[in-house]
Amino acid sequence: MKLHSPSVFQFLGRHVLFLRICIDKKENNPNCYIRDRWVLANGNWGGCWSWRIQPRGRSASEHDTLLSIINGLSLVSEESDGWKCWNSWVPRKVNVFNWRALNDRTPHISNLDKRGIDIHSLLCPICETEVEDINHIMFNCPKVKAVWSKCYDWWGIPTPEISSAINIGSSNIMVQEGNKDVAKIFHGVCLVTLWAVWSWRNRVVHALNECKQKIRNEDIFSQIQILSFLWISNRCKLIGFNWSIWVNNPKAVAGAIT
Repeated sequence: MKLHSPSVFQFLGRHVLFLRICIDKKENNPNCYIRDRWVLANGNWGGCWSWRIQPRGRSASEHDTLLSIINGLSLVSEESDGWKCWNSWVPRKVNVFNWRALNDRTPHISNLDKRGIDIHSLLCPICETEVEDINHIMFNCPKVKAVWSKCYDWWGIPTPEISSAINIGSSNIMVQEGNKDVAKIFHGVCLVTLWAVWSWRNRVVHALNECKQKIRNEDIFSQIQILSFLWISNRCKLIGFNWSIWVNNPKAVAGAIT
């Protein structure tokens, strides 16, 4: 299924928002298709949920948030559809940002310009050589490419040609062939990297002019290692997750916790 909307939603390929309540096992069929849960009735699109347990508390709040986001969307049949799972081993804010980046809903310079906001320069604030759009700032900026290269080298994976969030999923498959926990941890690291890059970008944008170049020259790779370790290890609750192995061979950490 494909999502159509009068707003600026642009879903890339088959990657769409996942209802986290399914992860919490409140949905009767967590493998359901989008078309099973977002249906046309009496001329209006709306949810057709099948709860094993009625959402309450945080789950109910997330359900309301989802409805506020997808209200007004319509589905057009295609050959396949599916929900894009969030990664439960990284913070909610990282998952939300990943979804926003995937759907080009971040306030990067090109988006601000399209909305009629006066921008003094359309160039990427980090490299200052090309126009900033979501794929450039997340993947194609030379300085950001260097960060991704370090992350893949750290995991012992050949660095692919990353041009969009879809490529991250393809890279995740390479890890998944060995162990599903390894795949989930690596996916979490990728999401943390997206978060760290955007935070880095924002620090440059909001810094004083005399401080911008110093921030551009920072190496955020160690921050990615630290944040991903803290966030993932505190959420997966698996034995054998230690910092020394994490820094030197993260796939070995994942192998030790299964």
